[in-house]
Amino acid sequence: MRWYSSHIDPAIPLDTKARWRLHKAAWSRWYKDPINWVIYAIGLAISLGIFIFLPDIIQYLTGYDSWPILALSLLIYALLLVVLYLIMRATRFAPCVYAELRERGFDVCVSCGYWLRDLDEGVDRCPECGKARVLQSEPTQHPANPQ
Repeated sequence: MRWYSSHIDPAIPLDTKARWRLHKAAWSRWYKDPINWVIYAIGLAISLGIFIFLPDIIQYLTGYDSWPILALSLLIYALLLVVLYLIMRATRFAPCVYAELRERGFDVCVSCGYWLRDLDEGVDRCPECGKARVLQSEPTQHPANPQ
């Protein structure tokens, strides 16, 4: 699993503009799924709650001044936001990219994004992750090779 990348195999023949358009379409697909918004809102609420209430809780329990603890909670808040973003990108955004690649005619694994090129129809599992291969019903033209 790639934590922060474009989620597109570099060997896939797409130029920079086509990759940018594919990512834009994947983000549109991501924004349309309300589950993504709910997960992100819950994560933001939890991390904001930690930022707001952690200094008071620690000051109440220990009696220490809350200013150093406020700085620590700000650091924890920022770290939680980054981790939340990376987890959401790896688990919720990557499948959107893979779906967009499949719509453009590239036979990629729906789970890990491995490009299943040059594999015959008899291969029923992804060699990278082992998930069952979903064959495309109707191959489309590659945007890099229009006719």
